[in-house]
Amino acid sequence: MVEPPKETSPVTSDDSTDRTDGTDQDQQLLRKRRRGLLRMYYGVDDAEQGKKEVNMLDINSTHFKADQYLDQLYKTCDLQRLKTEKDKTKSEIRELDSDMQRLVYENYSKFIKATDMIREMKSDFHRMEEEMGLLSGKMQEIMSASASINSALANRRQQIAKLSGVHHLLKKLQFLFELPARLKKCIEMKAYSQAVRYYSKACGVLEMYQHMPSFQGIQKDCTEIISELRIILKDLLNDPKASARTVAETVDLLLQLKEPEQELYEQYLSNATRRLQEDLASVAACEMDVAEYVRLAHSSFLSNLQLLIGSFSDLFIKQAQ
Repeated sequence: MVEPPKETSPVTSDDSTDRTDGTDQDQQLLRKRRRGLLRMYYGVDDAEQGKKEVNMLDINSTHFKADQYLDQLYKTCDLQRLKTEKDKTKSEIRELDSDMQRLVYENYSKFIKATDMIREMKSDFHRMEEEMGLLSGKMQEIMSASASINSALANRRQQIAKLSGVHHLLKKLQFLFELPARLKKCIEMKAYSQAVRYYSKACGVLEMYQHMPSFQGIQKDCTEIISELRIILKDLLNDPKASARTVAETVDLLLQLKEPEQELYEQYLSNATRRLQEDLASVAACEMDVAEYVRLAHSSFLSNLQLLIGSFSDLFIKQAQ
């Protein structure tokens, strides 16, 4: 028989503290029970729980026995406590049902989204397989067309290579036959460097085939034109009005035409010495202050000296090394 409820004493500060502690314990117990129900719902059984001692009266355990739990409550609780446990259990059941329903709806929504996504991916994969099949077919067609073209051109490949070589040779011959006219045109236009470049490009071939009558005439005409060009370049080298840069370029062209280096070396130094003496004389003849004298000397004598030294080094010393 259930014991009658005991008389309650007035609430004190200690009772208030005990009630607060009891509320915290109830909330922790409620959270623990919810987690246990969720584990039961999803079939989760931790390996650590198997190592613990089985408690039949733990409502959050998978080994929970309702009959034994009720018997324990009847033995240890009074009527008021039983009513409180009943109300609390009903509240927890409603909250758990609400949580369960919300979880079911959320998981169902996620499941629907996942199903739609899988369906879309499946459709995309089918489309991709079709496109890959079409691409594979096109690649096969291209490979077969390439094989047929290679087989059709295999017999003519050597002929095409021979014709290409003949075409290249004909272009060289055309250049050789037009060389005298090109050289004359360059001399008329005073494009001396271009004329030397043309002759240097063709002189080796002309010397190699000079025993052939058709090339002998070309070589003779080119030799006469180049001799004329040598005379023009030497006159330009001795021209007192020519600039130091023009003299350096002229010496470089004569060196490319195989003129004796020693002779050009001496003539270049002789002309350079004469030019520098003329610059010094012109500077000394001017009556001016020291600043103007230094400026004039720097702009004429020193700049030409620097240019002559650099040109001499490039034309003779570096080429000899």
